Amino acid sequence: MYKMVRRKIRDYLASRQNPRRILSCNPFGANFAIAKFGIILSFILGVTSIISQTLLLREFVVVFYGNETTYAFVLGAWLFWIAFGSFAASLLIPPARAVVRLLPEARTVRKIVSLCFSLVFIILPLSLVAVRVIKNFTGLKIGEMASIIHIFGGSFIVVMPLAVVIGMLFTFLCRLPDEDKTSSCEGIGNIYLWESAGAAFGGLIFGLILLHVFTSLQISWLVGLMNGAAAALTLKKRPAILGRWILGVVLILFLLSFGGINRLDQLSRRQQWQGLRVIASVDSMYGNLTLTRTENEYSLFENGLISYSTKDELTSEENVHYALLEHPEPRRALLIGNALGGSLREILKHPVRSVDYVELDPMVIQLSQRFLPSGYLSVLKDKRVNVTYTDGRLFVKTTPKRFDVIIINLPEPHSALLNRYYSLEFFKEASRILNPDGVLSLTVSSSENYLSPEAADFLRSINTTLKNIFPDVKSIPGDTNIFLACKKGGVLTYESQKLMERLRERKISAKFVREYYLPYKLSADRVDYIEKSLKGQGRLNTDLNPVGYYYNLVLWATHFTEISREILKKTEWVQLKYLLWAPLLLFIISFPFCRRGLSCAVTTSIITTGFSEIVFQLIIILSFQVLYGYVYYKLGLIMASFMTGLALGSFLATRLLRDPAPGAGKIFSIYRYTQTGICLYPFLLPLAFLFVQRGAAPGQAVLLETVYSVLPVVAGLIGGLQYPLANFLLSSRRSFHDRQFSRTAGQLYAADTWGAALGAILTGVIFIPILGISGVVVLCGVMNLAVLLMLVISPHPAISLPRE
Repeated sequence: MYKMVRRKIRDYLASRQNPRRILSCNPFGANFAIAKFGIILSFILGVTSIISQTLLLREFVVVFYGNETTYAFVLGAWLFWIAFGSFAASLLIPPARAVVRLLPEARTVRKIVSLCFSLVFIILPLSLVAVRVIKNFTGLKIGEMASIIHIFGGSFIVVMPLAVVIGMLFTFLCRLPDEDKTSSCEGIGNIYLWESAGAAFGGLIFGLILLHVFTSLQISWLVGLMNGAAAALTLKKRPAILGRWILGVVLILFLLSFGGINRLDQLSRRQQWQGLRVIASVDSMYGNLTLTRTENEYSLFENGLISYSTKDELTSEENVHYALLEHPEPRRALLIGNALGGSLREILKHPVRSVDYVELDPMVIQLSQRFLPSGYLSVLKDKRVNVTYTDGRLFVKTTPKRFDVIIINLPEPHSALLNRYYSLEFFKEASRILNPDGVLSLTVSSSENYLSPEAADFLRSINTTLKNIFPDVKSIPGDTNIFLACKKGGVLTYESQKLMERLRERKISAKFVREYYLPYKLSADRVDYIEKSLKGQGRLNTDLNPVGYYYNLVLWATHFTEISREILKKTEWVQLKYLLWAPLLLFIISFPFCRRGLSCAVTTSIITTGFSEIVFQLIIILSFQVLYGYVYYKLGLIMASFMTGLALGSFLATRLLRDPAPGAGKIFSIYRYTQTGICLYPFLLPLAFLFVQRGAAPGQAVLLETVYSVLPVVAGLIGGLQYPLANFLLSSRRSFHDRQFSRTAGQLYAADTWGAALGAILTGVIFIPILGISGVVVLCGVMNLAVLLMLVISPHPAISLPRE
């Protein structure tokens, strides 16, 4: 011990003559041993972070019947608490002057890092269980939609422990010293690099392997064991020796505990669906499927939302018979989604020659075949039925077939994913595959005799969008409003007598849609009321501006407290022309602070970069799913591509910081260039989207997926460059012995993540539904331009640090 302390003092005195030694942290040079140790822990942290985030998102979607609002709040909560943990840890960093205390500090930091990894091992599986049972403590019943307050409060409470620990881990890893030197900005750049690389690897391995092999709880336990191994690795004096056999120990423990984890998985699922008899609950690549039984009624839930119920005959008849009775001679029908609850059976009662049934998830039919009585599935054996497993939107866009009737048998647009079946672009694609007298049918929530202002706005938007494509559009009122659209006039009718005549001619036996029901449903006063309510110009619902999703969100909020409704109603004032004043005000307020030094401009740029990067990801994912649908493994590839870009950018920045040529002034100039790239990048996204949308042909699938793989890499590259450079610039402002590289790193990481949290919530809940993608792009570009001007007016750093 005495000799080691003496060596520390000698190294400190030597650094007074040659300060480059204590600043250098070349991971590929003589000090590769400690760098390798830090690389392993940082990589494990990245893998843990991305998989934990994805698992929690999937579980919250099931519990709160998720749409983009759920995603926004959960992702925002996750990022907020990570930032909180990182910032809190930065305040616990001990002073850098006490070099003689490096050895005790090393032991302390190692113990803290080991403790954090141990906590992740415990908290991660428990967090998933907590999400599943949270509804039992909120008073929500099965099938009851959660309010904004429930989603916000539940997500912020449940993700807090795990996210705070992960945020603290990053900062403490930046401080983790070895026996020869303390950490530097170059070393911190490598921590950021390998954490991003671990996240990219974790995203790929999750989407391509883990999701298909294990359940969510099994994955969380496996990742937890990996963190337990990291905790043990951290405390060892020679971690390389332990690391040779630690992987085998993790796998053995995972296999030994497999049965117990399965029992916990089943128990937590039963608690999640308390009050219902759960027959089966499985995770497919598209989400969670749960089959329940109540007496003789079977119900299938997809991500918490009801997909079909075998005893809901009224819904099945209404969704099918109105559309087919409106067509004088239906021969070819297309059914998109939810066929097994009775819709397919009702279609086959008509004299159709073929029915194309499109289902995204093959597991829906496989699970139904395993557990439902054979009578419910006999319709699939009918020779007229063709089942296709693909995204319904993609099928409509690419099929060469033509149809007399298209029935959209999907939930209403309570998410941007579902909104793509109610948009102007989709109606154009559907019109292309309809015969000249073809009929398109879709259903959305309404009310029997009175439409609230929120419901009227929602229905008017769908009606206006339909009328932009179809010359004849009619609405059948009720608790569910049925929209019928035709390519030419004179086909659709409100005459109940004509529909009843066709019903008799086709010898259709129906329980509800029959002689006594049709005259009431199509009575003159009811039809007149719905026509007057929909009269007027509503806002167009498009892929790039999904206002239908926003109106449905407002309508959904009316079912809860006055607070939820008023919060969303107040967002109607949000307009681009008002929001563009915010960057100008930011520049004016920050002007005197920017003239004094770099801190204000650089820190603000990190916050806005975090905000912009999450916005870029959301825009890319939204435009991708417009074309390809809800394809988890491809979305995982997009996220992995972004993290790859982060790792690449961090690698380039770290190499730049090791270059002996440029000083702080040169680094600052490069930093300005990266900010210029962030200003220009968002304007490329709509252009790329339009290019891909117009060229989305089957033969170009590889090209299109390549475009969506490259776009996130470019965005991540810019963000990955900025963080290590910003850490260097802010650390270089201080005298040599007062530099706190790890403290600055933790605070900048918190600033970046807080910006991302704000971007996730505002963009997912407000900006994209109201402003559309084009408006969000303009807002991002102007905001980053204001930050670029802040960097331009900031003083050029005069410090040029000595380098090796």
